[in-house]
Formats: sequence, C-alpha cells, structure tokens
Amino acid sequence: MKKISANLRFIFLTAMMLTAACVALITVSLFVSYNPETNYFGKSLVYSVAKALIVLTVIGTAFYISTLPKDELSGDSPTTLPVSIISALPAISLLTMSAVIFSGSFNSSVLTFVCGACAVISSVYFIFNSIFADSKNSVKVYLGCFVPFTGILIIATTYFDMSVSMNAPAKVFLYIALISFSLWSLLELRTMTEKRYPRMYFALGLITVTLTASASIPWIIAMSVGKLGKPIYPSYIIFNVIAFALSVYVLVRMIVFLSARSLIERLSEQTYSDNDIKSSGEDKKSEEV
Repeated sequence: MKKISANLRFIFLTAMMLTAACVALITVSLFVSYNPETNYFGKSLVYSVAKALIVLTVIGTAFYISTLPKDELSGDSPTTLPVSIISALPAISLLTMSAVIFSGSFNSSVLTFVCGACAVISSVYFIFNSIFADSKNSVKVYLGCFVPFTGILIIATTYFDMSVSMNAPAKVFLYIALISFSLWSLLELRTMTEKRYPRMYFALGLITVTLTASASIPWIIAMSVGKLGKPIYPSYIIFNVIAFALSVYVLVRMIVFLSARSLIERLSEQTYSDNDIKSSGEDKKSEEV
C-alpha cells in the first residue's frame, strides 16, 4: 500500500509542477504574442511549448494512473473543513455570473436565462458543501446534478456568442476546461454515493486542475494589468474567474483524496502492528503454559 501512496504523491507533484509551467508560459505568451483585437496568438515558440506541456500533462497523468493496481487504489473525498471553506469560491463566482446574466450584460436569450438559473442552483450545491459536512446528503447530491449541466450551458452560451471567433484560444481553453470539470463532477457525485471510480476520479481531477488553471490564471493576470481588451474582455472575465474557482476547488479535493489514502495506509499499518503485538503476546503465553 505504501508504494501506491508514494506513486500518487509523485504524479500529483509532477502534474502540479507541469501545471505551473503551463500557466507561466501562457501568461508570457499573452504579454508577448497575443493580439487582443483578433483574440489570437501570433507565432510564438513559448505558446507552442505551453500547449505541448498541457498535452503531456493530460496524457502522462492518464497513462500513469491507469497503470496503478485497480483493486488496491482506494480513497474517499469526504467533505472536510478545508473543502467546505473552499466551496464558497465556486458558489460566489456562479452567483456573480447569474447576476451579470440577469442584469442584461449578456445577450438575452432563453439559453442564457437557463444558464443563469442553473448556475444559481449549482451555487446552492456549493453552499451546501460549506454548511453541511455530511457528504452523503441526498439533497446535496441532487443539487450536484446541476453542476455538470451548468458547465455545458456555459460552453453553449459562449459558443453562440458571435462577437468572438469560435476557435479563438480563450474560447477553446474554456471549452476544454469546462468539459473536463463537468466529467469530473459526475465522478464526484459517484464518490458521494459510494459508487467510486478512484483511478478515474483522481486522474481526471489532476487533468481538470491543469486545464482550468491554464484557462483562467493567465487571462486574469493579463486582464488585471490592462493587457487584454475588447471584444473578448471584460465580459468574458467572469468565465475565467469561474474556471479559477473550480481549479482551486478540485485541487483541494485532490489533496483530500491523497490525505484519505494516506490515512487508510496508516490505519492499515497500525492494524498489522497491533495484530503482530497481539500474536506475540499469545505466543509468549503459550510458551509459559
């Protein structure tokens, strides 16, 4: 068991280092080769390396974790205090997006209205995470079903926004990140209902952190210093903020998963030690008799 825990820590740290590199390279690219008028990057070796690192992180993480023994890899994702506190981030960001939608800042349509309404319900799910420690709460599970649906609706809302090219990097990064998170959130719901896929849950969680961080942090940094402008900003900044909140949330979930796995191993080792002591005591008594 100890070897599996070490392997999980290794891939976690590796994925996080690669993620930091991806974020740094994309940030540099936004400053040196991004055209805010067209929403495209110019020819840039830095940007090409960043994309290559993202692909490497996704493929490497999936491959490495798929090689771990299925029957021995276990770990829960309980709603602990750190997760409860961090749940406020996606809740606030989703409520903010809903307020922006209902205020008329986005093009009014049935799609955007439904997206805003589902975002409110999804925020309630994250609020429940902040209030109720019981991860098996059935109401919370039902509310959680709206989370992946909201992610898909955000993709649809931005997809039909013709003010920005459909294949603009900002859109593509957001699409991939939200698709990854939506899939991971389904696995999170299965974890809560004790129908776990731990290998897929952990692998997709790390991939989601990489994609959501890459789709949010560089753009927020560039926007905050005035590097980016219309037409994609400032209206799209709320989507980047949501992606950032989700990246932090999933990151904490992965840390909780690792902590749970380590706890399982420590308890198992302690049980073996206690049994050895008990067996030794019984053998000694037998010899005395």
